Amino acid sequence: MQTTRAIVFDAFGTLIRYTVRLSPYGRLLDESGRPMDRLACLTRDVPLATLAIEAGVGDEMDLMATDLAEELHGLRLFAEVPDVLAKARAAGLRLAVCSNLAHEYGPAVRGFVPDLDAYVLSYEVGVAKPDPTMYRLACAELGQRCTGSHAPSWVARRPKRFSWATASGAISTGRRPTGCRRAGWIAEEGSRCSTPSRGSFDPFSRLRRRAASLAGCDG
Repeated sequence: MQTTRAIVFDAFGTLIRYTVRLSPYGRLLDESGRPMDRLACLTRDVPLATLAIEAGVGDEMDLMATDLAEELHGLRLFAEVPDVLAKARAAGLRLAVCSNLAHEYGPAVRGFVPDLDAYVLSYEVGVAKPDPTMYRLACAELGQRCTGSHAPSWVARRPKRFSWATASGAISTGRRPTGCRRAGWIAEEGSRCSTPSRGSFDPFSRLRRRAASLAGCDG
């Protein structure tokens, strides 16, 4: 019997939304005008200023810092997230965030969704999705197996990343990862899913698929 004991969320587009997108990391260009390798900002625990200097655009740091501050200031939780997390907690579920993030975004994520059981953030662990290591780390931090009947449920706006991990054998959820944009799990009828209970909570039933494609150093 498939049961749910833990849920792993993506951060942006699922729990947290942007109200302003200025993409400060997009200004990290080399001499030929090509953008810095995305993995360089997602998998290194260094501030934007360090990357700017390495890219030779340190003289633009004031502008990038202003854009970054405005973008971070505009972050908001989706309205239903506190209620969803509280219900999941009350159901005895363990909760985690597994997300591709640059260094500057980590504190914001922890601030918006504090006291989760685990945070697996790419810039801290040195790898990024869809590397299977990300998924295995999330399972390990939650004390859960990545395969089998009690594997965590995965909620993300980009289900292909989780589907790839499933295909590679990194995880086996027993159910298709959702592509919903929101963590509120809006039912097809337009109503919110019922209060979850341990062992029976299935956030993937009766969902309207919502995929979102957001650019930048997050995911």
